[in-house]
Amino acid sequence: MTIPLSLEPSVKFVRWGSAPIALFGVLHLVAGGLVFTFSLRSSTIHVIFSFLPGTLIIAGWYWAAQNDLPSDRYIRIVGWMVGTAAGLALVPVLLIISPAITIDAPVFGLLAAIGVGGFGGLLAGVNEASAIERAREAERERLDREYAERQREQLEHVNHLLRHDILNNVNVIQGRTELLLADADGEEAAQLDTIDRQAGEITELIQNVRAYLHAIQNDEETLKPIHLSTVLEQEVTTIKTAYPDVGVDTDIPATGRVRADDLLSSVFRNLLRNAVVHNTSSRPRIAVSATVHDDTVVVRVTDNGPGLPSPVREQLFEASDQGDHGFGLYLVKTLTEQYGGSVHIESTGEDGTTFAVELQPVDTATQGVQ
Repeated sequence: MTIPLSLEPSVKFVRWGSAPIALFGVLHLVAGGLVFTFSLRSSTIHVIFSFLPGTLIIAGWYWAAQNDLPSDRYIRIVGWMVGTAAGLALVPVLLIISPAITIDAPVFGLLAAIGVGGFGGLLAGVNEASAIERAREAERERLDREYAERQREQLEHVNHLLRHDILNNVNVIQGRTELLLADADGEEAAQLDTIDRQAGEITELIQNVRAYLHAIQNDEETLKPIHLSTVLEQEVTTIKTAYPDVGVDTDIPATGRVRADDLLSSVFRNLLRNAVVHNTSSRPRIAVSATVHDDTVVVRVTDNGPGLPSPVREQLFEASDQGDHGFGLYLVKTLTEQYGGSVHIESTGEDGTTFAVELQPVDTATQGVQ
């Protein structure tokens, strides 16, 4: 008869550190059987104390071995068993050696004391081991919380440094450069234009890093319903203002709200800018559309650029200091996944590239949103 796979042995309790516990129970069962056999006693109390303690110890071994305890804990459990058994066994031993007291079936009394003591020690040892493990786990959680808090404070410091020091200095550089550009021409104007453009890219990078730092400090409890169509329209307006020569087509219906936070605008700001900056077409155009489904909202950003080669596509959303697409798309991926959504390249080729962002819609009636 073939045993079904589902019935094949799968017990994971075999831990060599717990073997002495099982050995204690087996030896007690063997000793109990011998004492019961040769004592010629068949009362209920003799049956119980001959076989029950060893059976309970073996059952306790199985139960204890199911707990994921370190090996040194089993040593302490065995120590509890031996110590308790020896302590209880001392009572019948003292009675046996006492000349003033006569005990009926002294060997049976000694066996019963050892069995009860062993089982009691097993319970006490497992309880102590479990308490120690709970205390250790609580300490690990406390240390993890402290570490997370230190990390949060450090990130806040970096965020403050970017926001108040570095960004302010870059803004000063960009402002002074724009003033000089007003009176410059020729090679001087070209050089100043390069400085201004690089300062703008530094500003964008700082804003993305700030958004990323904010994102990794937040958790799901900070997410809330956000008006997607409002965010999209604001970012489209921004890109039109920044790049007036780029044609922009939109199909943004009233999409309701999606599960996100205030950084949702960073997702589309980076996608739209990416579609413009890397578009080498003579007449750049982008299209932004949103489609509402029952369980998802899909936003598509399409450009008429040259498409993305395979090596670029494979690492497009990775955090890398190489490549032309920088940190922005990695931020897009980080944020959308935090929102429970996703971003991917839906299509790419000579006619252009389409990025698709999927987000979770929110039923405001069930969320109690104001």
